[in-house]
Amino acid sequence: LREATADVLVCPNERELALIGTYVCGSGAYRLYGLNDCGGCSRKAECTTDRGRRVKLRGAASTRDASPCGR
Repeated sequence: LREATADVLVCPNERELALIGTYVCGSGAYRLYGLNDCGGCSRKAECTTDRGRRVKLRGAASTRDASPCGR
């Protein structure tokens, strides 16, 4: 779910995944969002098996300040 007022995503437990960056790859641009610590979350199993959660949204609105992939 995307928040309209801020550049964040909101997880099923209402926690915000902040924008990490915008990247351009051969297949196009994407924005990467993340939350580092999901350890105490009661709904963690719905989102990730890792320590935190990352989400890529393809088709980034602006690539002006984008970084190349892998950086």
